[in-house]
This record gives sequence, structure tokens and C-alpha cells, in this order.
Amino acid sequence: MLKSFCAAANLRALVQSDRCPNVIQTCAHLLDECYGQDQRGTLTNDLHTLDNSLNEDVSDQEKTWDYDQDKFERLEPVIHEALISFAHSHNIEGWTVGAQAFVHKTYEIGGLQFAELKAGGKNTKGRHSTIFFQPETGIELVPGMIRKIFSVPCERRGVKSRMVFLAVHRYERLSASDGEEDPFSQYEGFGAGLWSEKLCPLEIITSAQKICHATLRRWKDGANVLRPIDRVR
Repeated sequence: MLKSFCAAANLRALVQSDRCPNVIQTCAHLLDECYGQDQRGTLTNDLHTLDNSLNEDVSDQEKTWDYDQDKFERLEPVIHEALISFAHSHNIEGWTVGAQAFVHKTYEIGGLQFAELKAGGKNTKGRHSTIFFQPETGIELVPGMIRKIFSVPCERRGVKSRMVFLAVHRYERLSASDGEEDPFSQYEGFGAGLWSEKLCPLEIITSAQKICHATLRRWKDGANVLRPIDRVR
């Protein structure tokens, strides 16, 4: 679907550009009349579904976790540092930051399977580690790549449970200095957009935040097309 939309976006961009032949340019209004208000399969619908379905059954923090400390692994220094920064900005009862955690190659959140980037055959072509998620400080979904998924122990009211974190790199936005116009910006409802191949510094998100799979298609050197996908359980 993303491949077809990329082709359609290129066509619409051509029709509206100065280099478009006149005979084709006369068809521009037909595209808007036929598809200008069509919202089926768009991000608008996806966000409604996200609000109603994704992560509504995340309750790991309420379940007893019988863990084996010997199976814990030492976190990469950059992940540990990001986790410390996260802890400083969040007052979480019963949790103390440590350098070790139980690492998950794959993990199910809201009925969807997610995986760290280096999960091998369990994550062919990174399809389970390319995501869109909702930051705590905003409502707009942003794309990212999962570097690591891990659980840490937490104790509340005498109950030992777990907290699940994802170490994520966001994709950088393309800037005007990149010299690339985003043809998808005219069709915000679809949800696709051009993003840089460059990744932002690591950040920590929780399994309670809205998160969904994404499709990624290379657009050109240094740029990708990314779009969120909501898979109904």
C-alpha cells in the first residue's frame, strides 16, 4: 500500500509542479474531486482506533513478577544513562534505577509483537522494531526504531511486579536545508511523511504509551517514507 501511495504522491506532486505538461495538469482537479475528502485507511481512522484499542490491556505493573536475577543482563552504558535521565524526570513509586535488567528479544504490547532491532530471524528486515509512538509530552505520533526492550523489578505495597521499557531512537525530521520537499504534507490524513535516515539520541519510553507498527520505504539517499500501521487484534 505504501508503495502505491508513494507513486500517487509523486503523480500529484508532478501535476502541481511547473514542469508538468499542460495536458496532464488539466487533470489535477479530477484527483481532488475524486479523492480529496477520502479518509478511508488514513491516519485519522488509525488514531481513532489507537485511542480505542492499543495498549488498553497493558497491566504488567499490576501482576506479580517471579523473576530470576541470574537471568538479568547488564544494560549498555548509553541505555543505562538514558534510563537514569528518565528516572530523574519521573517519580515512580517502588523503583530504583539499576544497571541490569531482563532483556526481551521480542515482547507483546497491546496484542502486537515488537522486537529489538537485532532480534535476528524474529525481526526480518526490522518490521517489528520500526514503530510510531506517542511521546508523553505530545499528541502527534512520531517514528522510531527499537534498540532494546527490557523489564526491571518494581515493588508496590509489598507486591513485586515489573516495569517494561523500550530504548528507542526517533527518526530525525527532514529540514528545509535538506532541500527535499515532502509531497505527503498535503495529505495529512494518510499519515505518511518523509523522514531523515538519521536517528536522534536514545530515549526511554514505557509500554503504557501508545505504540504501533510502521511501514518504511526508502525514498532517496538520506530519506525514508514512514507511515504508522494499526493492526486490529
